Amino acid sequence: MFLSMGLSAQQPNTHHLLDTGDKVPDYTLPIGNYPSPTVTLSDLQGKLVILDFWGVSCSPCIAAMPKMQALQEEFGDRIQIILVTSDSREQVERMKQRSSILREVSLPSIIGDSLLLPLFPIRTFPAHVWIGPDGIVRHITNGKNTTAALIASFLDNRAVDLPAKFELKDLDQDVPIWLEGNGRHVDKLQYYSLITSRIATDGGQYGAIYNPAIGMPDQVRAFNKEILTLFKLAYGKSAIGPFKENNRVIIEVSEPDRIINPGGNSDYDWWKRDHTYCYELKVPEDEAAYLFDYMKQDLERYFKIKGAIEIRVKPALVLQRIGKTDRLRSKAGPAKFQKSAVLDEPVILQNQPINELIMVLEDLCAYLPERDRPVVDRSDIPFNIDIQLTNKALSLDEVRRSLRQYGLDLVPEDAELECLVLRDR
Repeated sequence: MFLSMGLSAQQPNTHHLLDTGDKVPDYTLPIGNYPSPTVTLSDLQGKLVILDFWGVSCSPCIAAMPKMQALQEEFGDRIQIILVTSDSREQVERMKQRSSILREVSLPSIIGDSLLLPLFPIRTFPAHVWIGPDGIVRHITNGKNTTAALIASFLDNRAVDLPAKFELKDLDQDVPIWLEGNGRHVDKLQYYSLITSRIATDGGQYGAIYNPAIGMPDQVRAFNKEILTLFKLAYGKSAIGPFKENNRVIIEVSEPDRIINPGGNSDYDWWKRDHTYCYELKVPEDEAAYLFDYMKQDLERYFKIKGAIEIRVKPALVLQRIGKTDRLRSKAGPAKFQKSAVLDEPVILQNQPINELIMVLEDLCAYLPERDRPVVDRSDIPFNIDIQLTNKALSLDEVRRSLRQYGLDLVPEDAELECLVLRDR
């Protein structure tokens, strides 16, 4: 257990913090339990010096003092262990009244320190600084890591590997971690999720962020999106997933106005102020397969809405074969998807899978009276296709005529569909 100690009573450190390899200043320091009332590091030249930083509120520090006393006695004049605390003499004396260990320990001790602790990147105790016989810092480590075996290795000039202790002395633990130090820890974020209310922009990306190193997304980001859009992203695993249109969504909640604007486009700007959110999620690479599961859990907890994928019978537009599809089979040219904003130019799919045609048909029908009918593939076409379709269909009949040239049809009928169903949690 390591107890965090407040350092506000000391002067703030304005110089370079010492690290391994740095020379320690040769201060003259008042010291107790020592042959003279003061000590300098030069007085201890040729010895391994271990500064044992402690505090009166650190019970593990005090409990370890008999061990440190035993180490001093074992290695004698070859080392010098010095207890160092920034606590006042009055604080130490009060603790002595309660602690027999403090009353009995005879190690040299520096009390009321204001010079040594500010030199090192230390804010929690116990902490040990090993200073070599040449006055150079060799190790800064947690107190529990100092052992007789390691001291013996050091004195025999053998390699000693101690876990380094380097702490931020100005760490502000009263602010959110990602804001601490003006965002200096952002590059260390491994896993996080957050939801905010609307941010001042009318545009913004949303979707999964692909990580090429692992071949799948490990982040999700959405700016100013409705609850429904967030759930569609989570369950469709993409901004253009199977639930991107509302015709595969069933809302069974007690307050549907939270999810869909009841006034339509006429008052959307008013509605969106209180009903759109920003969401972000990042997971470790080895957890990327669970990215959307974690997103679902976040949304359910915060919005108190439960999502589920269920089979429902709904009016649909069913893509079917009605004849030979030889003309549809791809000639195996380069893959191409061309959809222009110019209505006179056709939509061109070349060497594309059938699901790309389904997405094109969804887009074409989105402006027709049948837009509430999702497009369902029942063509069972296993091969890639080449096809050109009109880009300015004004009716379902025009879309169907364009498809029939390739042995396909888009038939209005009821069909079993996978639907996203939202309910109160």
